Amino acid sequence: MLFTMTHAVQKAFKIRAYLTPDQRRAFAQAEGATRYVRRRVLTEMDKHFKATGTRKTLLEMGREVTQWKQAEETAWLKDIPSDVIVQELLDLKQAFE
Repeated sequence: MLFTMTHAVQKAFKIRAYLTPDQRRAFAQAEGATRYVRRRVLTEMDKHFKATGTRKTLLEMGREVTQWKQAEETAWLKDIPSDVIVQELLDLKQAFE
């Protein structure tokens, strides 16, 4: 009788990044933008669900975020890379599922 064993090898790496002040600022802005988008999306979804009993789709929320970028008070969202905001919307979608 022949037995084979498989072992998964797991490795971890620690990496330390020495960021420039501009890079720190960019990361802080992206973090603040995702926090803002997350909270606002959750608020909008909650209002929509209470009013209609249905959930907004990811596409609908993406369209709303685009409108927020056009508004004067939230025009600063334009300065954030869109993939950061899209990833936040995808994370929220996954959390709801």
